[in-house]
Amino acid sequence: MFGKVVIYGVGLMGGSLGLALHSRGLAESVWGMGRNYERLKEACRQGIVTHCTIDRAEAMENADIVVVCVPVNLIPETVADLATLAPATALITDVGSTKAGVVAQIDQLLPENAPAFIGSHPMCGSEQTGFSAATADLYQDATVVVTPNSTSHNDAVTRVSQLWTSVGGNVLLLSPDEHDSLAARTSHLPRTIATALCHALEREMNAESRDLMVSTGFLGASRTALGDTENWTHILLSNADHVLDALGDLQGALNSLHHFLAGGNSEGLRHWLMEGAEIRKRLADSVPIARRG
Repeated sequence: MFGKVVIYGVGLMGGSLGLALHSRGLAESVWGMGRNYERLKEACRQGIVTHCTIDRAEAMENADIVVVCVPVNLIPETVADLATLAPATALITDVGSTKAGVVAQIDQLLPENAPAFIGSHPMCGSEQTGFSAATADLYQDATVVVTPNSTSHNDAVTRVSQLWTSVGGNVLLLSPDEHDSLAARTSHLPRTIATALCHALEREMNAESRDLMVSTGFLGASRTALGDTENWTHILLSNADHVLDALGDLQGALNSLHHFLAGGNSEGLRHWLMEGAEIRKRLADSVPIARRG
């Protein structure tokens, strides 16, 4: 289906994409590119990619699709650099968790005749990092948001959509800003809550008894606090306005809970819990079981 696919950053996301493309025979070749040649060679040995290089010019030669899998703060300059080396017919996309700022910067950096860039964000993942955690089915049944803007050509949008559907993803087209607004509530806010739960736990004085009381529910709710802190620092700062808006709504929900508990309002509390359960049930019925992250 594809010619030469180049993945810059062969970690969990890039490695899983390479493994899916290679194992399904969807590309003529899958190139892994990065800065650590020894790690890239190991990815080749494990069958995650078919070729590897640290030479950007070699990687970009005759490239069909380039997927940038680096921290969100590095995406614009990386895309701009690769675009100077890639064929004009190539398509460049990414897997970054924020889009509006990234797309705006790239639009300013790319010259008029540069390869097309269309943003992507697969709504899946893990708190684990590195290609050792990669799986060929990571994208199966996962929503992958594709974020064209007013200057994007339809054929480029179609090609990047085909990339994700070929590895099992379900493509959702959103504007970059709409993506960021929704991602703040469905991805970024849960990550901050997981960390906040861990901070709140530290207020308990009897640490030994506290740790013995930690339930599987707490561990599940706080799982994403283990995610890469450096990357998440950049994600949250790059989407700060939308995350702050989501935090305001969360605070409103917690204020309602506080009010019901302080006033001993059993009916209000019961209704609050019931509404939450109904929302969660609706999500469980609509979200594919295979989706992770």
